Amino acid sequence: MSPLHDSQLVLMEIDEKILHLLHDRVHQCMALSGGGDALAAEEETEILAYWLEGAVDLELDEAAVEKICKLVLLLCKQTEE
Repeated sequence: MSPLHDSQLVLMEIDEKILHLLHDRVHQCMALSGGGDALAAEEETEILAYWLEGAVDLELDEAAVEKICKLVLLLCKQTEE
């Protein structure tokens, strides 16, 4: 296997892990909303702050991480409906 192909496989494995984590998060949100415990706006704000702190710690682009977090929150919210 070529190094480029190896790198592509590693990226695909990481992408698969991300998708599984999103799936797990959506199902956890569904379980919360099923029990009447959907996330409040204040909790979403806390989650966003947590993600942004993580972005700083990991030296990731904060604006990009903020967008990703908001999309994840939206994905969970849409699933709850």
